[in-house]
Amino acid sequence: MASIALEFLLCVLAFWFGYSANQGGTCLVVAAHEIQKRRPPRMFVGFLAASAAAGLISIPLVWSGALGATLTPSTSINWLLLVGAIAFGLGALINDTCLLGSLARLGDGEIRLIALPLGLAFGIWAADQTRFGYEASWPSLTATPTLLGLATLAGLLLVLMLSIVFVCIKRVARKRPAWPFAASMIGLGVTGGLLYALSPAWTFADLIQRGLPLRMSPSGEVTLVTVISSVAGALTASFRQGNLRLQLLT
Repeated sequence: MASIALEFLLCVLAFWFGYSANQGGTCLVVAAHEIQKRRPPRMFVGFLAASAAAGLISIPLVWSGALGATLTPSTSINWLLLVGAIAFGLGALINDTCLLGSLARLGDGEIRLIALPLGLAFGIWAADQTRFGYEASWPSLTATPTLLGLATLAGLLLVLMLSIVFVCIKRVARKRPAWPFAASMIGLGVTGGLLYALSPAWTFADLIQRGLPLRMSPSGEVTLVTVISSVAGALTASFRQGNLRLQLLT
């Protein structure tokens, strides 16, 4: 029964994650374009707010020991990880949307983004085939309530407050019933932080990883329902705003 209740909670969180992503128009490519064109970096600062909110909700949850929450171990940075990050960024630039932005825009009916799993599958398979030996890992520095952990929480709280002030000052007119941009990003961070702590392997990429014949460990069984829930949340948000328009492949 406890397992069923946890899975239901994860589905609810994933739904609101997708809803928040669509409400905020969340996309790293948009954030990069803002900086490149020297516009006020609202999306970038919004991501800072979301990241801070995620840390502020997930770290204390792990410290409390509730619901089996945990922080994934840290690993060293290697050349393969850097190459993958660059390739991911280039792919997002070519596609004009990142993985998170794809979720938001899929909710608006952009059918072309259904092809995204093919690229993800190839990238995950290539990463698995080029792994060499054992990768060292160690517990997260914020996994226990130390002085460093408390300082991290204080820093995250400061970042969150400053980010909210910035996006509120630089706010633009938004359609109703859309949430305020700051609320969308905080919602994204809170739900994402909880999902990360309760079930790290819940994303679209994790679902694809599970379907491939890989040497690395597969993701959990809950991945399929959380992905469906996040897409359903994005579709619901788009429908409520009147933005849902089916856009066929051209």
